[in-house]
Amino acid sequence: MMNEFLPVSFNFQLSFSDDTANDNIVFKELAGISMQMETNEFSENSFKHRVPNSVKYSNLVLKRGMASKDSEIVAWCLKTFNGDLEVSIKTRNITVGLLDEAGSTLKS
Repeated sequence: MMNEFLPVSFNFQLSFSDDTANDNIVFKELAGISMQMETNEFSENSFKHRVPNSVKYSNLVLKRGMASKDSEIVAWCLKTFNGDLEVSIKTRNITVGLLDEAGSTLKS
């Protein structure tokens, strides 16, 4: 049975989506999980139609995080930020999870 009450205290957890990494970083604040679908509008026979065009995603902002100094995620970030402009950035898929006060994942 799913808990019907909102958690009193919660954190957000960031981890790489692939199975090779078992590293997690916990954050207190998160913003920017949103998307906006742009549409094109055209008229035909006195009707206006909207057709989906593209999707825009906002930037993910994580605040007040804690990670170990040997974290694979931290190493990836440092390599990306301190990298040479001639070296391409290695993209990674991430998962963001909502944790309850006990550290269990409620949603991801």
